[in-house]
Amino acid sequence: MITLQKQPFAIDILEKALRVAFAFFFTCLGVKAADTTETSAKVYRMAEVEVNADRVQISPISKFSSSYFMNKMQLKNIGAISVDEILSKSPGVFVKNYGGAGGLKSVSMRGTDPAQNLIMIDGVAINSAQNAMYDLSLFPASFVNSMEVIRGGSSDTYGANAIGGVVNFITENYTEEDKFAAGITAASYDEYNVNAEYSTTYKGVYAHLGGEYLKSKGNYEFEFNQNGKDVTLNRVNAEFENIALNLVLGGNPTDNLKINFKSIMSTCSRGVPGAVVQNRVESLYASLDESNVLNILSLTQELGRAGVLKFTGVAKFSQQHYTDDSPNAFSSMGNSMFINKELRGMANYSFALSNFTFRLNSEYNFAELTGDMLDKSVGRYVKRANFSLNTLLEHRWRLSENWRYSASPSLRLDVFSDNSPEISSGLGLLLANDAWQSEMKVRVSQNFRMPSFNELYYYNYGTANLKPEKSQSLTVAVSKRLFGMMKVEVSGFYIDTKNRIISVPKNTISWSAQNLGRAETIGTEISATGNLFSEDLVFNLSYTLQWAKDKSDKSLNYDKYIVYTPREILNFGLDRYISQFLIRVECEYASHRFSMPDNSYGSVLPRYCLVGAGVAYTFDVSNMKAKIKLDCKNIFDEQYCVISNYPMPGRTFRLTLSVNN
Repeated sequence: MITLQKQPFAIDILEKALRVAFAFFFTCLGVKAADTTETSAKVYRMAEVEVNADRVQISPISKFSSSYFMNKMQLKNIGAISVDEILSKSPGVFVKNYGGAGGLKSVSMRGTDPAQNLIMIDGVAINSAQNAMYDLSLFPASFVNSMEVIRGGSSDTYGANAIGGVVNFITENYTEEDKFAAGITAASYDEYNVNAEYSTTYKGVYAHLGGEYLKSKGNYEFEFNQNGKDVTLNRVNAEFENIALNLVLGGNPTDNLKINFKSIMSTCSRGVPGAVVQNRVESLYASLDESNVLNILSLTQELGRAGVLKFTGVAKFSQQHYTDDSPNAFSSMGNSMFINKELRGMANYSFALSNFTFRLNSEYNFAELTGDMLDKSVGRYVKRANFSLNTLLEHRWRLSENWRYSASPSLRLDVFSDNSPEISSGLGLLLANDAWQSEMKVRVSQNFRMPSFNELYYYNYGTANLKPEKSQSLTVAVSKRLFGMMKVEVSGFYIDTKNRIISVPKNTISWSAQNLGRAETIGTEISATGNLFSEDLVFNLSYTLQWAKDKSDKSLNYDKYIVYTPREILNFGLDRYISQFLIRVECEYASHRFSMPDNSYGSVLPRYCLVGAGVAYTFDVSNMKAKIKLDCKNIFDEQYCVISNYPMPGRTFRLTLSVNN
């Protein structure tokens, strides 16, 4: 029997996590009492484990938004292989995961759909024009140098899809010294990961080459109720193999000019297992082969002491080949090919003084899709062109010795070849007191999402006259630094989305995309990061309480919860440094969700609480630093699904050996 959660932080759910956390905590305190290397321990960590401290703002709207930042050391401590594992640590973020290394993984922020969140690599949007999303399983965590998450509407700065927020994976890691790093991981379910990177500078030219190979059989066990009897099954057709390369070349031809070229390439082959239902597993023979290339060329010219002009060219390519050899597969769907191509040019000008910043951005984007399963009216080819112009101002005032105030209005115009133009606006306000080490910020924005090619033209589903989704977003946040060691932030948010594109049944066997939906999300987020009691104990805590509901007029599902949106999300991590050892405990919790829009009792997915722990030892080998790390994910072997009938892995072990100079 499924019991719905009625109060936050249910004791019965968190009991296991707290038991493990306290065991580690008191064990660590006991070891600390015998530790006599206090000075070396402090130097060993604090330069690398800075949590949301004084850092360069990556996004121009970070200071006015609820944002979350993770650096390279924090990412390594988590022991992630895929970027979805690090993204889930941010407040307000829920990763929709279909299970295993190769299962589709997409992000939902503040109760929005995955297509309503913008994913970027080094400031370049990578959402697919075909389905408006990005599969997080394709991008290796080893390529990420840092990550920034901007929660709340941001279309006034970044354009389409930024209704729920923006995720920016930052890969840049320039150094004038030769740098080498490599790692190998062996994990449960025959999963193996090998990665390496090398950076050097020669005669002013910077070069970086990184690569990763990931292979997994995905044959994990799971429990399933088969005709009223609990049985143990193995996931099949879940093999995953991914090869990725990251090449960077750059330099400074003159003192004021910087040139940078980046190419990220990947080729992936995976099984596509379907839902596990009574007496059968769907798509037992389905597979997907995919190749992706992202090329970015940028030229940055400093104009005097205050101005910067940057030109960026982007070329994106993606090819997907889906096959299904099952006897009952439709011949047209059993073998289909899609090729996505995209070209983009961007020009950015910024001018900054001590109390004023001006930014002007223009962008041209051309996207095309060639493939099967498109509507007969368009044949096998569709395209879209988009031109945008965006301006952002920021003015800073010093009200007194301790009080300061900033305001940042922004405006963006997007013109599309296949739809109506869109105007997005935003306003950010910041009031800070330096003596109290506290801030209050407010951001309001108008946002939109364009219909994807699938929603417009997919055979027997697309609707060619769809309108863009539009939303209004409000964020109010208060933050304070405590004891000079930690930062606490409390945010409240509201998102109202109209013209929501939803699937509507046409008959008993087919559906169509229609602008019939409206959604409203209201909620609060609490985050705390920093040092606990001492600089040797680093923690992060994020909690989200939200109500994402269907507000569609005359809908039978009015005021029902949006599917696959938990009311509560909790993430907790604790890192304890003891000389050359690192001990980590983490917890991830999500409350119940509904898999059907009518919120029927039979569609309830139970809440889950995943507890993990790891220990790492760092040592020197010749002139290299080496680390051996053992992680256990889902210690208590929790049986759960994020998506209905798509079982997730149980207890997982990972052993990693890494070296770097």
